[in-house]
Amino acid sequence: MTRSKFGFQVHPHGLAREATSKLHDSMDALNPTVSLVLNNAPYAQMLKSRHPDTEIILRLWPDDEPHKHKDGRPPITPAQHADRYMPYMSDGFICHGMNEPQWVENNQLDPAAIEWSIEFGRECVKRGLRAVLWNTGAGKVNEHNVHALRPLIELVNQYPGQLYLGLHEYTNYDYMQMHPWLFGSFKFIHDFCDSNGLARPKIIFDEWGYNTRHKHPENKQWNLAEAIRYGGSAVNAAQNLINARNDIYAGYDNIVGFCYFPFGSASSKWYLYDIIRNGYPAFLDYLVKYWPRESGQHPPPPPIPEPPPDPDDTQPAPPEPEPPGTLCAALRWILQRFCGDC
Repeated sequence: MTRSKFGFQVHPHGLAREATSKLHDSMDALNPTVSLVLNNAPYAQMLKSRHPDTEIILRLWPDDEPHKHKDGRPPITPAQHADRYMPYMSDGFICHGMNEPQWVENNQLDPAAIEWSIEFGRECVKRGLRAVLWNTGAGKVNEHNVHALRPLIELVNQYPGQLYLGLHEYTNYDYMQMHPWLFGSFKFIHDFCDSNGLARPKIIFDEWGYNTRHKHPENKQWNLAEAIRYGGSAVNAAQNLINARNDIYAGYDNIVGFCYFPFGSASSKWYLYDIIRNGYPAFLDYLVKYWPRESGQHPPPPPIPEPPPDPDDTQPAPPEPEPPGTLCAALRWILQRFCGDC
């Protein structure tokens, strides 16, 4: 069966029927390993019913509820948050924990947030639920703080197929410019595991795409609309992400998949990031057609554009030279015809 690791973070609020139809068509073509639905269990159930082979992450966190207090802990306990998912246990969703814990002093990872995520994972296991844990913001993991994740990594490895490590990775257009601190930050986790005798955890990028303030030549915010403007076309911006996938992420079996952020925009804040609403259908269509599949039949390679003509090639070609002796033979015939032996 053909599978793709490219999926979506879906914001169902306000999605038109045409957009949902486009989502179905895209998922039918991609058969993604994973996608995420934000704050809408009925929509997640519908999506799972239509696409049973895709793992669906359900993120239940009301928009008006803060994700964390000043000490890094969310305003509810891990057990309370796990209980939110119990009505949907039979749907087989992957439950989503806290979202984007931040740094504390000296760019260290917040120990309270890590502890909360570990407890949420244990509460989910206790209830027979699956979960993706931690879901950190882009650029938060590095070689100086990754050691703090060891107990969380060990927990995820203890329950393969039930617990996953969630990461958010975003990039500017030149994805190698900030690699591995933006795209590729998972490699700090890989290196730590390899150096300490740990298995690499199963990783889901539950947010992924163009979104950062780093390294813009005009000091702008990178988003999808800006990436398309900077790259010159929607197709170029899409191929750039495929190149990033090939250069940075290909070949890692512990990477479950990517949830492109966002499909639909839950608020006007995310309109310029939206893969469906920003007026660039060629971006989505190109990714659906050409994103590499992980198994089965691969899509045809993208068309190679014709190179521009060489300036020297635009001049008319010189006439073909006459074969040697042709002109001399013609003159000899004319002389013999009209002059005879004179």
